[in-house]
Amino acid sequence: MVEAFTDIEKEFEAENPDIDLIMNFANAGSLRMQIEGRPIDVYAPADREQMDILASNGFVYNDTRKDFAGSYLVLIVPKGNVLNLRTIEDLSNPEVQKIAYTDPEASTVGKYAKQSLIEKAYGTACNIN
Repeated sequence: MVEAFTDIEKEFEAENPDIDLIMNFANAGSLRMQIEGRPIDVYAPADREQMDILASNGFVYNDTRKDFAGSYLVLIVPKGNVLNLRTIEDLSNPEVQKIAYTDPEASTVGKYAKQSLIEKAYGTACNIN
């Protein structure tokens, strides 16, 4: 999203030379906390939960909320894929020894990855750290 928003900034400023956009890129939670301390014009998080928190505290005009992008998780396996892993459910195979994903406390995609692993590969009773 950084590249896309940087391109939008350049185009917008070229068309509107009297306006200087100030972009701030960080994880959705960090940006939410910044917004709670000062006004902004646009917030584009990858995490609906953060937007919901702002809305419930009166920082968002709900009729202005629009989904404009989406994402999905992908499974990447080592070259050769000797365990023939194809789906997230395949990760419950006892021969799978290591699974890597980004920090669920700092990243929306990490949170979604952990949630998917729990729900689809290991069941809700497991504890993935």
